[in-house]
Amino acid sequence: MFIKRILRVLALLIAGTLCFGAVAACQPKPGDRPETPTEEPEPTPEPRSIDGETPMAKSVVYAASLENGIQGVYDTPERLGFTVTNENSQYKIGLKGEALKGLNEIRTASGKTLISGGMTGFIVKADGGVFDSVSGSSTARVNTNRMGIFYYEVNIRDLVFSPDESAVDLSKYDKEKALSIPATAAPHGNMVKNVSWKNGVLTGTIEDPTDPYVCLDFSDSIDGCNVVLFDLTTSGSDAGGQLFYVFTGGHAGSFNQDDSKTFPFTGGSKQTVAIYVADFEESSNGYLSALRFDINGKAGDTFKIENIRLAHINELGSVNCGYEQTLHSYSDKMHNEVRVIFDTKSSDYKEFGYRYVIPAETVADFYALKQDGSDFTGEEGDFELSEFQCVGFEIKDSGMLGLIACDDGMTHTRLSKNGGKYVVEFYIDVTGNHRKGSDANFGHRILTAEAKDFKNLKKECYFERNPLAYEVTEQHGSHSKLKVLGYNTTNGAYEVSVAGIDFTNAYKKKNVNKYFGGTLKVTASSDDRKIYFCSHGANGCLEAAVLLDESKTLVPIQPEVCKNFAGEHEERYYDPNDTQYGDTVYPLVVEKGKDLTYTMLNVYQNWGVNRLKQLSSISFHIGYYHLSTGVTESNCIAPYFVYGRDGWTLPDFRGCSGVMWSSQPQFNSVGRLRFVSYNKSGKTYQSEYIGSDICSVGPVYADIYYSYRTYDGAFEYSLRHTEFPQNDENRTYYTLEAKCVNDVTYKDARNSFTLFSFDPRFQCMKTTSYKAEDGSIKEITNKVNKTSEPEVYKLCKDSPFFSLYDYSLQNNNDVENFAYIVRSYKATVGGKDFDGCLVMRNSVIKDGAFLNLVEIGLDADKLEFKKGDTIKIVFVLLPYGVTEQKDDPNVHYVIEDTVDNPWRILECEKGTVVEDDYLAIVNAENDEAVFTVTGSRNSNAVRVNGFSKLARPKIQEKINGEWVDITLNVEEFDGYQVNYTKDGYFSYSFIVNMENFTDQRTFKVTCG
Repeated sequence: MFIKRILRVLALLIAGTLCFGAVAACQPKPGDRPETPTEEPEPTPEPRSIDGETPMAKSVVYAASLENGIQGVYDTPERLGFTVTNENSQYKIGLKGEALKGLNEIRTASGKTLISGGMTGFIVKADGGVFDSVSGSSTARVNTNRMGIFYYEVNIRDLVFSPDESAVDLSKYDKEKALSIPATAAPHGNMVKNVSWKNGVLTGTIEDPTDPYVCLDFSDSIDGCNVVLFDLTTSGSDAGGQLFYVFTGGHAGSFNQDDSKTFPFTGGSKQTVAIYVADFEESSNGYLSALRFDINGKAGDTFKIENIRLAHINELGSVNCGYEQTLHSYSDKMHNEVRVIFDTKSSDYKEFGYRYVIPAETVADFYALKQDGSDFTGEEGDFELSEFQCVGFEIKDSGMLGLIACDDGMTHTRLSKNGGKYVVEFYIDVTGNHRKGSDANFGHRILTAEAKDFKNLKKECYFERNPLAYEVTEQHGSHSKLKVLGYNTTNGAYEVSVAGIDFTNAYKKKNVNKYFGGTLKVTASSDDRKIYFCSHGANGCLEAAVLLDESKTLVPIQPEVCKNFAGEHEERYYDPNDTQYGDTVYPLVVEKGKDLTYTMLNVYQNWGVNRLKQLSSISFHIGYYHLSTGVTESNCIAPYFVYGRDGWTLPDFRGCSGVMWSSQPQFNSVGRLRFVSYNKSGKTYQSEYIGSDICSVGPVYADIYYSYRTYDGAFEYSLRHTEFPQNDENRTYYTLEAKCVNDVTYKDARNSFTLFSFDPRFQCMKTTSYKAEDGSIKEITNKVNKTSEPEVYKLCKDSPFFSLYDYSLQNNNDVENFAYIVRSYKATVGGKDFDGCLVMRNSVIKDGAFLNLVEIGLDADKLEFKKGDTIKIVFVLLPYGVTEQKDDPNVHYVIEDTVDNPWRILECEKGTVVEDDYLAIVNAENDEAVFTVTGSRNSNAVRVNGFSKLARPKIQEKINGEWVDITLNVEEFDGYQVNYTKDGYFSYSFIVNMENFTDQRTFKVTCG
């Protein structure tokens, strides 16, 4: 089934016109990773039944079938749209261009279109005026605040109601004034050169298309105006732009996303840009103090901005409301939520809703379940129906689209057929007084199928509107405060609340094994129910969670943890309070005629006697994964990149050999890390993210594959990121595996083809050290106060590395030193093994501060790749040390125990060794494994596959010829990790602490 899902995801993405292609987002788990198939494989044997091993057996199998079943990716490198794919269907989202913004197409799992267009939010004013969400020239954006193994919260933001605010009617201006910007104003910006402000004209040339902008600082009265105008001429394409403004009463004293507006422009001609700013009306006597112009385009494009002024307009012809849409996206179901935010104090509104318009000519059959429970199959000709429970459409030659109304006490429905169209509306009453910043929201469920199945639609409607009862039967200590919240009809999850603990307190010795949660009992129903639970923790530093069955045995379901640290205000408009949370999401099966009793625990610092290792998501202005050792952050992965299409993949990359902060148990971060790219004719070809496979969320080790396709369509590659709970150095284990999918030639490859690059972001390191071609260690003294052109150095074929260290503080921005350590690499070019070495390009650039830029590539004048060629690099990324550290002993310490003496199975007396880049893996034989491990220092993970029993594993070590029980637990249930594998067996993982890389330790693992 796993391989079939890989192929289906590929087919969906290809069918979804993902123009740059796709790679399998889901990879098999370590220990059973076959090559991605090129054709339909032989049917996979049915997995062994685990019935009887745990009362939660069906939940375990169900959860395993859903892992990584939800993905969200941008459709093209230009990011014109976004696609959400789950086990059942595909949801297309419009972001830029002429397409409808927000959800604009729904397809089946096989890629057949059910509805295209015709899906809009709407608001009705008290006078009867109706305003729809529109296509227009505005630009929407996506933020996946929560994302992981079972669930994505896909927030579609910056949506507007018609008419588009950027298309203001110039004839309605009743006042206009020039902005008083001094002739001496000094423009400044980013990735723009030849900037000039002269005679009221601002000009410049885009140097780098990643994030170009230019700013003007001044002070002038808003003077009752509400429109910013300027004349714009560009030499580039119709790429659009964004205006940021700082003003009295704004959200912050600096540029931020909430005080900004997007705008279109036509390249090659002069045009007037008019931007309406509702917030100016609240600060009519305030001052405007800065403008920032973000002009999209390509390197070399020029722009001219002149006649910058303000104006006032009495009637915008729209509504002063913000609007967002959230797809609560699970691996096997979808809930659609819409939300309106009132930008001004008002009592002008009547209804807020969401509408589906379906051409009758596309409908083969139709069904609705009326509010009273009777069936409604329509009438001859046109009809109207109010207050239905669900409605279904069989779409000709495609499948079924079903829509289920929430039974939330406030959502109303309308259904009609008129003028050759079916119209389905969900709406709520929004009459009354609304204060500025208040909001209203509601949701409904979307159901799809490959063929008409109105019977199943009706059943799912019953489930949705008749949730199961559940209760808390036991608290895990009085500190847990576990409470039932009820079924959330908007997001489709059964919810509980639970207490938590912050960083500093969790790190204290007395609290390291303080777990939060308790036992829940879900009351049986008349049918098997597949449901999702979500626990809401009030603390944002939640690291991991586990589930136990009624016997308090750990079950192999990997709860998805999502969290938010308060205080950063990444989404000031949509989340002004920046409420912290620590949420846990997981699926369950409640069997017909049986109650389900289980325990949910949130865990923070330790798991048993060792620190835990975890992977969660964390709320930011983009989708973000968070990893930590205990509550000490180690890495963050930004799969969509940090600031747009900038290639920065690992922000918040922290070492643990520096100085711990005084405020909390955290360390400094280090620089910007990027992967595969290619420079050609002044343009950088980077990559677009195409999916993740989370193999292990913890609490023993973290393991994730995340995948990309290069902009030129030549390569697909995956990055495997693996971490153990190590606390001497943050060894971040990586494997890059790239495959050529289209023939491509890279000229001047030695200088332009990049497999990895790094800059420290804030500092310039005085020394670059590397392992030279002859095997010697050499040092380069960098020019830290002057830019320098890249110099190319050949690296040793045997375990090359480079390190950067020794810096003085610039602008009080402290970082850490950094090393890139290669354990092995191999490549095929033109169907032949590449016999060259890696090269390092070392330079100093200016980006705010002077910065080192170090890039890794292949030693070749020209690379002529053919379809099927591959590149694989196994390497370690290492942040380390302190300011002005004059050498790099930390690097050589790690080289000793990850390259020269890596963690591995030395021999296996009983069982079979499974080769893996970083994990020590053994397949058990008859529920037993005996093996010897060696290599690496500190904490390392062992995984033993192939057990038929679900129980606490018995771990013994041979000491002086005798088997001695090893105690890793503090509670009866903790200290190890269990996973369910696709063949129906169990895998147990645990931590081995090694004092020396030369040590050899022999273990016996049994279970049952």
